Amino acid sequence: MFKSYSNAVDKMVLLGDSHSTVVAGSGEVELNFTSGKTIILKDVLHTPEIKKNLVSGYLINKAGFTQTIGADLFTLTKYGIFVGKGYATEGMFKLNVDVNKVKNGNFFGSISFYCFDCKPVCTPYDPSEKLFKNTGNSVRQNEYASIIGSLRYATDYTRLDIAYAVGVLCRFTSRPGNEHWRALERLGSTAIGLKTKEGVVLAVEKRITSPLLEPSSVEKIMEIDDHIGCAMSGLIADARTLVEHARMETQKNHRFSYGEPMTIESTTQALCDLALRFGEGDEEESMSRPFGVSLLIAGYDENGPSLYYTDPSGTFWQCNAKAIGSGSEGADSSLQEQYNKVSPARTPSLFVVYLCVGA
Repeated sequence: MFKSYSNAVDKMVLLGDSHSTVVAGSGEVELNFTSGKTIILKDVLHTPEIKKNLVSGYLINKAGFTQTIGADLFTLTKYGIFVGKGYATEGMFKLNVDVNKVKNGNFFGSISFYCFDCKPVCTPYDPSEKLFKNTGNSVRQNEYASIIGSLRYATDYTRLDIAYAVGVLCRFTSRPGNEHWRALERLGSTAIGLKTKEGVVLAVEKRITSPLLEPSSVEKIMEIDDHIGCAMSGLIADARTLVEHARMETQKNHRFSYGEPMTIESTTQALCDLALRFGEGDEEESMSRPFGVSLLIAGYDENGPSLYYTDPSGTFWQCNAKAIGSGSEGADSSLQEQYNKVSPARTPSLFVVYLCVGA
């Protein structure tokens, strides 16, 4: 914090509430502003106990407030009406703020936003994920804006956990690119695939946003053929389009022509071929935009159990375990740590798990 610093001996400073505090040292502090301007403050005093004087009791009383301090609890009232409360931590009172410990830090809730009883989101802000302005051609701007509008509505009522992510995507509404379409997939619910020696497990998260909603009507895992299934994260309408195409390829074209089931890899390849078929041309088979969905395709064929992951760009990878959707980072970390420890005695060829989560 200090650019230069020198210790002080037996030095005190008088504060506004007429009491003195110890000065540990003094020095220069350099302030760098986002505008590029730099200011150097000289003879800045380092007073470790200044945190006890962040709020001037005299000024609070002068403004008509009444303070009550007891048992590490601070209560503030004005003309007999409750205004706020705080608690003491390391000698400092924090007003109208509730702090909960989470895995990688602290979660702050404020009474000003009525969020004392809320729970932390499952996907905290990740500063490493960057989106940039599209300098090329716009990719279906009208449809992108329409989807963002729908997501904005959801964040106001049922999906507060994706409010920040939707706010970031809103910045690119005027000229969205392929990377912005791919980012939509991250807003979907979490899906996990896990391959074992005996089969593949698919697990999905169902977000039940209303007690009036029937959980069985929320379909996040679909059957492509009697030996292939897929889990999705992203735009469900896009997933249905891809699944219907895969069903046509596996059940009608391949099985009818060759009299045998289609392999998992060939099915995945057919899906990705469709995902690559987008553009601004006038070709009849050209898709209008990238699909805003990622899939986990799992099944059992002549090569044994297989698990593939496809992203909206039309790229696919074969995986032993994979998580997609809003909680993918935490789930992937757990899978990497625990995958080698998973050795079930018996797993069906394709096992499906649904996790229902209330809003």
